[in-house]
Amino acid sequence: MLRPAPRSTCSGAPLHTILLINGGPELQEALTAGDGSDQFTVLTAHTDETAASLACRPGLAAVMLHTAVPTGRELALLAEITMLTPAPVIVISPAAEDRHAIDILEAGADHYLHGPVSPDRLRAHLRAALRRPVLTRRRPVIGDHVIDVETDTVTGPQGHVHLTRTEWKLLHALLARPGRLVTRETVMHEVWGAELDNGTALRVYLTSLRRKLERTPSQPRHLLTEARVGYRYQP
Repeated sequence: MLRPAPRSTCSGAPLHTILLINGGPELQEALTAGDGSDQFTVLTAHTDETAASLACRPGLAAVMLHTAVPTGRELALLAEITMLTPAPVIVISPAAEDRHAIDILEAGADHYLHGPVSPDRLRAHLRAALRRPVLTRRRPVIGDHVIDVETDTVTGPQGHVHLTRTEWKLLHALLARPGRLVTRETVMHEVWGAELDNGTALRVYLTSLRRKLERTPSQPRHLLTEARVGYRYQP
């Protein structure tokens, strides 16, 4: 699905909505300054909850996240954002080590800019990102399997993989919170609507999902158990 064409301002230039996460006044000013050829309207978010909520807005042109040194929480938020919007995601960080850039890109960012970045360069990079049409939402991958959460289909090396209705409910509960811990009680409520007497059924269904999706079910990399606490989908 192509990104909706941006509406135009009275000057004739397209108006693009940019979500800026954890960005200060300098970044906001850099995005809205210039000679008028760029028409950006900026939404700001300073909490994970606000960022996730705004990322769901239709017509979002791009997401820009600023971080000093990427933390586990920020990388989890980044992974979540890439699942919520098809818009390109740009991360700006002064972190100089290669491992930081690698972590950012592997968490789902489309572009990494080593800051500080001049306003002109920032807007040029944003224009370059916006020139590429976005065709669809990103699809989570588990092992060699691509998950389409909109059509509830799984495609692997051998083609379609069948999941039961309960397996889909469990998978949805985990995929909706990439990188984040989901308590056992939350999973049971979302899958069965109420708490079970024990977690036997939950463990059985999770084992079945791992067997169908993980490369090495006995050593899962994506569908994880946090002992005595809950579960986690790790992108």
